Amino acid sequence: TTDGEGMLNDAELRNEVKTFIIAGHETTSTWCYWCTFALCKHPDVQQKVYEDIIKHAPTLVRSEESTSHENNAAIPLEAL
Repeated sequence: TTDGEGMLNDAELRNEVKTFIIAGHETTSTWCYWCTFALCKHPDVQQKVYEDIIKHAPTLVRSEESTSHENNAAIPLEAL
């Protein structure tokens, strides 16, 4: 730090926060892109991920009355 006491001043803190926000956004978006790409290239893995979501997300479990269209809207991964 510039003040030599081990604490960030307001300008340094603001700059660090901006760095964390930008770095976090870029790494997350890159991960999401590659994950989607990999799932598109490997439909067998995509199906396993879908089944795992259905198994572990009780609010997304299909009911007997739901339509395929409703399921696609509830779980975008299926559209991949």
